[in-house]
Amino acid sequence: MKDLLNHLWKQFRPPQALSWQTFVLLSLFSWAMSIATQTGFVRDLLARLGALFLTVGVAWGLAGVRINLLGLVIRPSHWIAGALACVFLFQGWGDPQENLETAIIWWPAVSVIIYAIPKFLPGLVLRIPPPAVRQELIILGLLSLVISGWLNFHFRLQDVLRGFPSLLADDFRRSAFVVRFDPPSDHTPRGATLLNQTEAILQEQLQGRAWSDAELWLLQVNQQMTRLKLTALSRMQPPLPEDNFWELRGVVQGNEPEYTLRLRAIWLGPSSRPGGYFLERVCRITQTTRGIRPEQGTITPASPQSVPPTQISQVSCDPVGVPIWIQSVQGGEG
Repeated sequence: MKDLLNHLWKQFRPPQALSWQTFVLLSLFSWAMSIATQTGFVRDLLARLGALFLTVGVAWGLAGVRINLLGLVIRPSHWIAGALACVFLFQGWGDPQENLETAIIWWPAVSVIIYAIPKFLPGLVLRIPPPAVRQELIILGLLSLVISGWLNFHFRLQDVLRGFPSLLADDFRRSAFVVRFDPPSDHTPRGATLLNQTEAILQEQLQGRAWSDAELWLLQVNQQMTRLKLTALSRMQPPLPEDNFWELRGVVQGNEPEYTLRLRAIWLGPSSRPGGYFLERVCRITQTTRGIRPEQGTITPASPQSVPPTQISQVSCDPVGVPIWIQSVQGGEG
């Protein structure tokens, strides 16, 4: 153990007062003091000073390191220092996930800034670098902004997909920058869940109901769809921003003794095709007969204790169909 400590001390012993070893030791000292102190503000200040000293020490200590990768010379010092600086700069402010994303987005730009500082301060004297160096810094700066822009685009796209998961069921084959590696069938649009919840509520409201009431309900289908959507969305937890982009419609066809109700969840949000698409679930409301014994419930009409048969409604629905692109249907939605 003693030999290990002696070896480490030889490696990090400052050859002079102003060296990268000095900054590394100062970072360790600052972190030790931050652990020992009880005051929150002072503890946070010492920890951040330790991070600053470590960033400077790492950048300085790795300044002469070159990595030749397939003929491409990489200088890792400012990239590693930039990563450390971003982690400590955005640590402890708000949501940890957002802080991590922000640190990754700013990492290329901060790394280039760290690389550029010694070019403007040779010998700790402020000077304008020569034209060749300025050109290099401009190219690196623009490249870092492009990389930061793409990283930011990636995280913003993930945020959109978290709020609009139905976009994953769309077709990205014509996209210039989005490539999907999983089949579209793995993702079900949220409209299918909306139709499933609507079908369950429809069963509750119409199954076994008097036929006259069921017919009146079907005559008011447009008003009923508004209430059905609100009730169905209240059962779909957690709520998502994309819920506002789903429209629920009902189309009634047929006549007594059987009506066909086409429940349609229409996607009004962004889509790969101008008209968007809709999902459909077909339900049949059929008239049937039931005999009732008032005190014991349902019995056969032939029973002498039953009242005259009652005409009631029976509801049966097919599964949700595949997405139907609106522009492929003649006359709009069909």
